[in-house]
Amino acid sequence: MGHYTYLFINILTLFFPLLLSFDKKVHFISYLKHLIVGIILTALVFIPWDMGFTAMGIWSFNTDYNLGIYIGNMPLEEYLFFFTVPYACIFIYECLKAYVKRDFFKRIHFAISALAVILLLVLIVNHTQNTYTAISSAFLVLLLLIQIINGRNYMGRFYASYLVCLIPFIIVNGVLTSLPVIKYNDISIIGLRLGTIPVEDFIYNGGLLLLTTMGYEWSRRKFSNPVLKEEINETSSELIDRKDHF
Repeated sequence: MGHYTYLFINILTLFFPLLLSFDKKVHFISYLKHLIVGIILTALVFIPWDMGFTAMGIWSFNTDYNLGIYIGNMPLEEYLFFFTVPYACIFIYECLKAYVKRDFFKRIHFAISALAVILLLVLIVNHTQNTYTAISSAFLVLLLLIQIINGRNYMGRFYASYLVCLIPFIIVNGVLTSLPVIKYNDISIIGLRLGTIPVEDFIYNGGLLLLTTMGYEWSRRKFSNPVLKEEINETSSELIDRKDHF
C-alpha cells in the first residue's frame, strides 16, 4: 500500500461503524450532532497537542506511509484520525448501551477512576523526565478528577466501551507502530510496550476517548429533544403511580 497505508487505516477504522450506523436498534446516525460536539472538543485539544509533540520531536511521521499532504507539521491522515477514531469508539459505546443492558461497572466506576488517578500520579512522579508519559498521564488524571467531582453516571459504560475498543485499538496501533507509520523518540517514553505499542498510547487513547465521550454526553444532556424528555418524565410518573396503586 505504501503511501496510502495511513489513509487506508483511517478508512478501515471508519468503514464498518459507518456502515452499521443505520442499524434500527442503535440508529447511531441520529446521534451524529452530539458526536460532532465531542469530535470538535477533542480536535481542539488533541490537534495542537499532536502538533506540539511533533515540533518537539516526541514523535514523527514516516513519509513512506502517508500521502505527503501536510497541514502544518502533520500529515492529512493524522487530522482524519481525530474523526475516524472517535466515531468508531462512540459507535461501540452506543452499541454496548443498546445490546448489553447491564452496566457491569455501575457500582465500581468511582473506585476504578480513583485507582486510575493514583496509579497515574505515581507514574507522573516517577517519570517526569519522559514527556509523553507525564503529559498524557496528567491530562487523563485531570479528566478523571472532573468526572469524579461531577459524579457522571455514564462512566461505567465508558469503562466497558474502553475495554472493547482496546481490541481494534491494539490492531490499528499495532500496525501504526510496527511498520512504523509513527515513530517515537525513546527519551520521551518509559520504554514499556505491548508488542510495538508504547504503554503511553493506552493512556493517550484513554484521554482522547474520555474527552470525546464527555463532549458527546454533554451535548445529549444539553440539546436532547425537550419533548422527548417530557414524554420520558410522564411515562416514569405513570409507572410510579401504577406501582403505588398496586
